[in-house]
Amino acid sequence: MAETDRLLVRRMREDDINDLFEVLSDPRVMKYVEAPFDREKTAEFINDAALIGDPLVYAIELKTMHKLIGHLIWHPFDSRSYELGWIIGYDYWGKGYAGELTQMMLEKAEEMGKDVIIECHREQEATKHIASKYGFLPEKTRKDILLYRRSAERGLEDKNSIFKSTLNTRALIPGDLRFIRSDVPDKLSEKEKEWLASNNIITAIDLREESERIRRVCSLEKDERFRYYSMPVTGGNRVPASPDEVSSSYAAMVDEHFEHILDAVMNADSNVLFFCNAGKDRTGVLSAVILHEMGYTREYIVTDYLKSAVNLREMLAAYAEGNPDVDINVIIPQRRYIEEFLDIYENKR
Repeated sequence: MAETDRLLVRRMREDDINDLFEVLSDPRVMKYVEAPFDREKTAEFINDAALIGDPLVYAIELKTMHKLIGHLIWHPFDSRSYELGWIIGYDYWGKGYAGELTQMMLEKAEEMGKDVIIECHREQEATKHIASKYGFLPEKTRKDILLYRRSAERGLEDKNSIFKSTLNTRALIPGDLRFIRSDVPDKLSEKEKEWLASNNIITAIDLREESERIRRVCSLEKDERFRYYSMPVTGGNRVPASPDEVSSSYAAMVDEHFEHILDAVMNADSNVLFFCNAGKDRTGVLSAVILHEMGYTREYIVTDYLKSAVNLREMLAAYAEGNPDVDINVIIPQRRYIEEFLDIYENKR
């Protein structure tokens, strides 16, 4: 079917039963899947899922050993998508095989013009990491099952925005739609608004000043399906003169009014979309504080903040080119800015 430098993905055979049983009978491997298989159930699985005209699963063979080390899930999910998954033997965890398989199948899906779906349990941190790393976006949560989609229209680029009409819309916590951060959603399509409504993301909090709201009107402001709130960040409302002033400008945002914004987001009775113009500074500071209050690590907070630098790179470069008085190093998110802000924030708590 396909191969990488280390792995061969092929049709399964009846004589794969011993190697596959070794994998599927291991409770560590099956922790988030189902009860470990016995030999009879393994044989049924091969017959029902692999030895059929259009297989649902394929053997993953380690080339150097000519040994099956697990199976790849790859089959139509719906009319525009294929489901991707993998179950790999415990002895082969931590070697990068899942990422290798994901990259290969994303390239195959791109050739086919198909989206790719990954489903996993909300506690499967390794799978959630793979989904985030390879640009999958959270789409649905069903009890403890998370669903991620990688759109065919995105290709294999690094940008990571839920909507076509925005540059920087993303879930604050992968696999969880409770908090969605964004640049200004002023050109949302009806399909995009329907997606928000269907996922109960109906509280919209606009962090911009009045003049900004007039220039670029939020698509949700007059839509009766949504609750739109204007809650401008009042502190630190000027562009820093130099990189050395960025973190202090962030700290100035966290004033008494900011505490009301934080409370509104954290205690909203629906999922929340919050945004400013670019979704990087005011939105970035609010995101960092939310994650800090929820107990996320500093590195997680920094990584989330730096995604805006990737998503907005071209836009910010064009802005700096057209505004020669603006220092591009001030407007592009950098690790030191958010880390220095967190130092200030933590010292004040």
